[in-house]
Amino acid sequence: MRTAIDKRMTTGLTGLKTLTLLLATVLFLGCGGSGGGDDEHNSAPLFTNASSVSIGENLLTAMTLSAQDSDGDIVTFRISGEDASYFGLDAQTGLITFLDAPDHETKDRYTFIATADDGRDTVTMAITIDIKDRYFMDLAKIIASDAKAYDDFGDSVAMDGDHIVIGANDENSTSDGAGSVYVFKIGLDGSVYEIAKLQAENTESDDKFGDTVAIDGDYIVVGASEEDTTADDAGRAYVFKIGAGSVEQIAKLQADDPEAQDGFGISVAIDGEYIIVGAAEEDTTATDAGSAYLFKIIADDNIDQVRKVQAADAENSDYFGISVAADGGYVVVGASFEDTTAADAGSVYLFKIGAGDSLEQIAKVQAGDAESDDYFGDTVAIDGKYIVVGVAEEDTTAQAAGSAYVFKIAEDDFVIEIAKLQADDAEADDRFGIAVAIDGEYIIIGARYEDSTVFAAGSAYLFQRTSDDSIVQIEKSQAFDAANRDNFGGAVAISGDHIVITAPYDDTTETNTGSAYLYIKDQDHIE
Repeated sequence: MRTAIDKRMTTGLTGLKTLTLLLATVLFLGCGGSGGGDDEHNSAPLFTNASSVSIGENLLTAMTLSAQDSDGDIVTFRISGEDASYFGLDAQTGLITFLDAPDHETKDRYTFIATADDGRDTVTMAITIDIKDRYFMDLAKIIASDAKAYDDFGDSVAMDGDHIVIGANDENSTSDGAGSVYVFKIGLDGSVYEIAKLQAENTESDDKFGDTVAIDGDYIVVGASEEDTTADDAGRAYVFKIGAGSVEQIAKLQADDPEAQDGFGISVAIDGEYIIVGAAEEDTTATDAGSAYLFKIIADDNIDQVRKVQAADAENSDYFGISVAADGGYVVVGASFEDTTAADAGSVYLFKIGAGDSLEQIAKVQAGDAESDDYFGDTVAIDGKYIVVGVAEEDTTAQAAGSAYVFKIAEDDFVIEIAKLQADDAEADDRFGIAVAIDGEYIIIGARYEDSTVFAAGSAYLFQRTSDDSIVQIEKSQAFDAANRDNFGGAVAISGDHIVITAPYDDTTETNTGSAYLYIKDQDHIE
């Protein structure tokens, strides 16, 4: 039985609910309804992607539409127009892919209208996609036979002839972060097959075996900069030899004066009988000034340390040895934190191997337009008389867009800068120059954070040097299956008619397993 008090409470609650509803209605109308405003006051979305892009033929990923909406509305996309039928579109992410791989000779330009819709207003943009002819065509996508999540397969790569060496320094089949290296061979029919998985004989956690790799002929060198059997993170390097049906470890290298935190093995190179190993945090001259060590392969595959080399003007925190390269008796050593021109502008040192295994510094190389925090020398490569230096943080075009410099060793070993290379579509944070390689007339530059297709998918750029030493960009390479954060261009190598470009965070099998892409020179471009 309900009392008078119950009835009064009920009546009062009913009145309160009515008043609350009226107030809510007034507030709702005052605010213009849900979604941040009524249609009259809604702001249409704004496209943030480029209206035109260029991609190489045979690539499936075209571009990603993106838009901002100041009201916070969810934006979806659609495309229309005559060429829209060539594409597939993810309406939520804006990813546009070709239904069939495009061919430059068949159709070299596609146009369509993109629409961004926030549910109340739309905006359109005319899109043009140009298809470029390619000098190097897709041959194979390479994945480790035992690929696992977070291996980072492709953090390093080297190639010589028909052999490819790929580092996975976080691979953990033996222990966490111990690392592994995989060796592949290119068959006569263009097929690629794995011939060996290399691991250190004394594997331990966090050795980072495969940090860096190098190959020349039958000899493979692998850096493990955090290996610590002698001292904590003193580092080691390992030498393997390719034989008939096997790849065997023949030597374990360490500095003759190892100390903790030297990072010996952070960079490696091999040229004939000589092996160079960088130890960027070695500090016998000054704290973290850095050193590099020269080894020689002698009779019966014994290997001796023959020289320890340091910069003539070594100073604290130069990190001399952070990168090394060697060819034809020349040794190039990067010191990317060297700061004689500007703080951490960076320098590169050129040495020449002489009689009695002497190693003489013949030049100190710096960018003609050096600036603070460029880190010139983070990556280096040499072929014959030509040196390439990567400067991924250089920012004359945009913040950390990156650059690369090409130098020539002229008469009397005088070194001259002949070109500064930049991507023709440079944007902030691309890190163009984070990987470099050279072979003959071709130079390949990695830009692992470039994102013209999808975020941080990455790209690599191919340049060609002519007989008068002018250098032009001839191609931009992207993975045919580019995806977010693949970091394609993380490491690059070139040998003869083949190029390898890695994507260490590619996750087609599992998250961040990594992969590598092999390209072969198009017969139409062989001179």
